[in-house]
Amino acid sequence: MPEISLGTEQHKGGKKDKARITAVLCCNATGTDRAPIWYIGTAARPTCFRTARIQGLENLGGKWRHNPTAWIDHSIMEEWLTWFDNRARRPVLLLMDNFSAHELAVRIIQERNGLRFTTVKWLPPNATSIYQPLDQGIIKNWKAMIRKEFIRFMAETFDSGQNPVSKMNVLRAVRWGINA
Repeated sequence: MPEISLGTEQHKGGKKDKARITAVLCCNATGTDRAPIWYIGTAARPTCFRTARIQGLENLGGKWRHNPTAWIDHSIMEEWLTWFDNRARRPVLLLMDNFSAHELAVRIIQERNGLRFTTVKWLPPNATSIYQPLDQGIIKNWKAMIRKEFIRFMAETFDSGQNPVSKMNVLRAVRWGINA
């Protein structure tokens, strides 16, 4: 799952500020059916969401979740798997890497009542970059489109005499990702 780092700024005697979000991408084998992107950040409702009067990302075509690390954990993965299974409505095969949060979420769901439509198959250990379809170019292209928008934003903001770092926010990055 790709992680995007937003504007960083060095403070005197301190370390860089980093706003981090994780994007959870999922699509079918042909890429014709893309699931809405789930973003994971550190804030329950970032300031930029409040400023734009946005409760969540559903109206934009995505979903927002949060935890202190902005990484996927077993509880978010469990919620995602349940959501995915309800969305499927027909038998599907879901290929996943053997990340511990993924495995724990699947185990918890199976101990309850399992998934109705989704069969999970695990990729071989240490082979995700070889076998995982999204790692074979989809994520790379998606990140490239976001970087292109980021560079365009940086240039336009700098050319207008403003500080691009102070103008960057999570909502802008999320919109780029959804539109990519």
